[in-house]
Amino acid sequence: MTIFNGIVYLTTCLLLLLSPASSQSTQSLARIVGGTKTTINNVPYLVQLRQQGNFICGGTLVAPRFVVTAAHCVIGIRPGQLTVVGGATRLSQRGVRRAVRKVIRPSSFTMKNLSRDVAVLKLASPMRGSNTRPIALNTAKLSRNMSVRVSGWGLTKENSNRVSAQVRTVTVPIISKARCAANYRQLLTLTPTMFCAAAPGKDACTGDSGGPAVCNGRLCGVVSFGYGCARSNFPGIYTSIRSVQGIIRKALKQ
Repeated sequence: MTIFNGIVYLTTCLLLLLSPASSQSTQSLARIVGGTKTTINNVPYLVQLRQQGNFICGGTLVAPRFVVTAAHCVIGIRPGQLTVVGGATRLSQRGVRRAVRKVIRPSSFTMKNLSRDVAVLKLASPMRGSNTRPIALNTAKLSRNMSVRVSGWGLTKENSNRVSAQVRTVTVPIISKARCAANYRQLLTLTPTMFCAAAPGKDACTGDSGGPAVCNGRLCGVVSFGYGCARSNFPGIYTSIRSVQGIIRKALKQ
């Protein structure tokens, strides 16, 4: 997965090497690589983040008025510039739209290490409607080879420059953190809030940033970043929901 649109990297060099999965107009866009088309009724918790009308990232509805996404997706963006769209299979569909009242993210988050890459958006009014349904947070420890389902509108291949018009989904296994960290060691030090998942030819990509990684019917991760998309030696990196659940639950009380 490319370090998706919306992420600014460790240094100028890393900015060129790593690719956040968000798809802001000023950044690379990302979509699911090696996956299949699906419809929103299969992933009713999946939402779009739009900045002044333009699709920038994915997100996950975790309560009627709250969406979890990646912190890098909303850096430098005011709540009034954001709209969340739920219940839409295609980017061209209107779906259920809600303004954003508040953006809550860890004060410790920086683009230098991308640790705690999570943000919570409080909507101006509850999101209810066709094919919109919150998903519960995972609290269990993740294990190697556990399958996670990733969905979004990001790029379908690394060298593409257009996001997917229709939502796509892919299932990838969680892989060894030690192996993953070794592969990334010259680019970035992985932190305890991250986990890695990948399979040959399958990954999230630019534009998928902020979107959900689901395991056992619960939100277990947030698409964060990667080097390229579906590269064999560079798995996708995700923010572990279990590791940041305190941040999320505190935000849900606001």
